[in-house]
Amino acid sequence: MRTSLECLIGVADGFACVCAVSDPAEALRVLETVAVDAVLIDPRLPDVDVGMALLAEAHRRWPQLALVAMSGSDELAPELLRNGAISFVAKSGQPDELLAELARCVDRRAIV
Repeated sequence: MRTSLECLIGVADGFACVCAVSDPAEALRVLETVAVDAVLIDPRLPDVDVGMALLAEAHRRWPQLALVAMSGSDELAPELLRNGAISFVAKSGQPDELLAELARCVDRRAIV
């Protein structure tokens, strides 16, 4: 799934995928060194508690960052939004919907 999303974002107009990582520690290392506008995170990978902690930590350290949570489970949406995500997208959604939501979130953060 990560590779597919990386390819989708990489070929979409107006987007560039800086990198795709496999664990929260690596994600934080990247965020410390690379300027990004948005992060798409599946909080269940590798573990929902670790994913929620990553989301909260990223929001605490980079409040201007557009954190978009993606999951196959809609029941997580309220908790994700409380932990720093500015949007939730379902894995079952269409690719163009995901790209539109990412663009909307980046634009929304640029105004703040």
